[in-house]
Amino acid sequence: MADLIIKPSSGNNLVVQGGDSSPAITVGNTGLTTFAENTTLSGTANNIGTTTAGALSSGVTFPSGQIIGGKMLANKALSAEIASTSTSMTNSGITASYTPIKSSDTSWLRVNFHTAMQQNSGNLSETDCTMQGTSSSTTYANANSLGAEGGYNNRTNNQNDNTEHITWVYHVASSPVEAQTPSALTSYVAGTPYYFRLFYKTNSGTRYFCHATSYWNFWIEEIMI
Repeated sequence: MADLIIKPSSGNNLVVQGGDSSPAITVGNTGLTTFAENTTLSGTANNIGTTTAGALSSGVTFPSGQIIGGKMLANKALSAEIASTSTSMTNSGITASYTPIKSSDTSWLRVNFHTAMQQNSGNLSETDCTMQGTSSSTTYANANSLGAEGGYNNRTNNQNDNTEHITWVYHVASSPVEAQTPSALTSYVAGTPYYFRLFYKTNSGTRYFCHATSYWNFWIEEIMI
């Protein structure tokens, strides 16, 4: 059986109209096809070629392990150090918010901090990150910790100048992975902003959390479970 050919007159488009006589599908001379409204493919699009524009919405299903969102929460080159002699968790002043694309039953968060130069003139120091759902309190509370509540949080024993990189994880229980969440925030919701803040302390001497003339970076990644 021969092919059925539908062809407009030379130089014109092929137009399929809707019930109101407006163009529903337009095929140009070179094959460029325009759909006037949303298009639903009920089967599998095996090869859609190169997509040059548009955005993937939150309803798209991503494979496990795919990074689906992220943000440079804050970064700065310092003219003055961030330092303290406090033996209790102290607000570093480094804080930012992130709005997840997915909810915590389908994604997890990886929070990262890097400082180019830090030092403790005593010996032991700790660093922690909090996550809160309604505001960013400048007062440290174990219940907001992304680290070990009541335990050691990125404890170091170093009196020399050195760089420091720390990663925290927010992950609900998903076999075989145990839950790692603040006890005050055991889930998060897509489209809702959450607030992150860094705290630090020393057991003696001065903790130079970030040295003058150095820099720090604070960023987050959202990953599919």
